[in-house]
Amino acid sequence: MDNEYDHTLSIRENLNALPVDYEYDFIEASGNVLILTEGTSDTKILSRAIRAMYPEFADMYEFIDFEEFKIEGGVSAATKMIKAFAGVRLSQKTIGLFDNDAAGWEQKNLLDRMTNLPPSIRVMVLPDVEIGKDYPTLGPEGLRGMDINGSACSIELFLGRKAISDESGNLRPVRWTAWNKAAGRYQGELENKNAATQHFLDALKAGGDPASFRAQFPEMDDLLNYIFQAFHG
Repeated sequence: MDNEYDHTLSIRENLNALPVDYEYDFIEASGNVLILTEGTSDTKILSRAIRAMYPEFADMYEFIDFEEFKIEGGVSAATKMIKAFAGVRLSQKTIGLFDNDAAGWEQKNLLDRMTNLPPSIRVMVLPDVEIGKDYPTLGPEGLRGMDINGSACSIELFLGRKAISDESGNLRPVRWTAWNKAAGRYQGELENKNAATQHFLDALKAGGDPASFRAQFPEMDDLLNYIFQAFHG
């Protein structure tokens, strides 16, 4: 291969620099992927994490701009958008990424039952995360450690222990809210999610190289690689 990879350029810029008759299978799969999340916070976290931890992939992933166009967020709204994309036969590769909670699984199961979703759309929930296997929760029985994967695991659980801990170093609990009949489980939500998000974004803003960020935030690194593999295998 005469054309060497230039690490100062993005993957797309490297591909564009190849001769026009240069044919490899991976070039066909290099089109931008749209990541549809449940809202603004998730989009901010993922877009900035990709830029900080995998800058060479940054121009290959796009996100819905909830703020500029005042787009409704939430799990049900995400499902409606996925259905709309399917209805217009959107050819762009699209990932619908839901929280790993009761509401997220309800919507994923709903979409999985649709046999006419195009292959360009992948519907996913956040993967299980180790810290969620025994996490403090608040409910009628008081404070209790439980496995929240599948019931109350949002993207904040991938931001590192410091981000989801309070000033005393204790993990901020998940508070159980309501029974989700369709999913057959309770729905929960992390307390003070905004503080966790801001802690993570501030850490990225403070500066560092991609390798150090990946080492500092291994859960986010795992999540990004999970997303990168959505259309492979």
